[in-house]
Amino acid sequence: MSSSDTLFGPSSELIEVSKFIQTADSLTSESDLWSTTAQLAPGSSRDEWLNLPTSQKDAVEAECRVDDFRSTLNEVISNPHLMQHITKTHEANVYSIHETADTSHRRKRKRNVLADATDAPPDVRTLREKMDAVQLKSWPLGMNAALFIRPPKQADHNTLVNAKKLKMSESDVSRCQALLFVTVYNPVSWGHRLLARSSQHVLLSSQSLGDLHDTIPCTSHEIPREMVPYDNFTSGRNSTQTGNGGAVFCIEDQLYGDGLSEKDYADGYIEYVNALPEKKRPKTSKATSMHDTFLASMTLRLHTPYWLLHVGDCIHYVVFDQIRRLPINYTDNSTSA
Repeated sequence: MSSSDTLFGPSSELIEVSKFIQTADSLTSESDLWSTTAQLAPGSSRDEWLNLPTSQKDAVEAECRVDDFRSTLNEVISNPHLMQHITKTHEANVYSIHETADTSHRRKRKRNVLADATDAPPDVRTLREKMDAVQLKSWPLGMNAALFIRPPKQADHNTLVNAKKLKMSESDVSRCQALLFVTVYNPVSWGHRLLARSSQHVLLSSQSLGDLHDTIPCTSHEIPREMVPYDNFTSGRNSTQTGNGGAVFCIEDQLYGDGLSEKDYADGYIEYVNALPEKKRPKTSKATSMHDTFLASMTLRLHTPYWLLHVGDCIHYVVFDQIRRLPINYTDNSTSA
């Protein structure tokens, strides 16, 4: 087992993004939804539902609604105090499970201790009381749960100071699309076998791999281009142009170069691979340019690390976490990048 196996996976089957969009779109209508679930439902459930009085339908819909949970969740996410409390509580519980299951005699790390409830802000205390009052309980997590929970190893951080947003036209919003959630990992400087999450992004299926590349923050983007004036004095400090030495995505053995030159980064990678012994050559082939490859046309796996190589030895691991259908009632004119 490699170090990445404890951070990624398990990988999903290959997913055609365009087929996912078509399937999700077909399930939005009531008739298609009933026809899809008819085989799983006992008897003629559709007829029974349609024959119910309106009052009973309203009662069932009201009982099954989750609007109250959604509003509470949105309040927690938008409040830094509440979100920090939820995150710290989760990390402390996971740490406790792993420390209890660890039977080795190695030196233990400092235990994560939650702050006293009396010292917490009023909104945090209110949230605690509300959660303690919930009657719905889940199965208790014992020591065996440590086999299925990733320990809190790498400190996650986000390199974005502010959330970046990409504008999209009304035509993009109106037609059926999918949202792809992407997480980027970088090797840590003190151990290249270890990875740390650097940023997370959400893109529309109508956007391209080039849009994803341009969104990912990297220190190499801040390297100024070298300027050589006529007096042969070399300087790059005053340059306003950032460095860009080419880039290539490696997704399912397909190479998506930047296409900015006749011989782009993908061609250079293929030359390097062909120079290796035949037994060590990975089976890769050049595909279309990343700026001409829309996410809707791709076939990929979830929870699988893909490579983004650029500027010499700079490596990013790109992981597609989720694919969701864009809500029909989506009205915002921007999507978070």
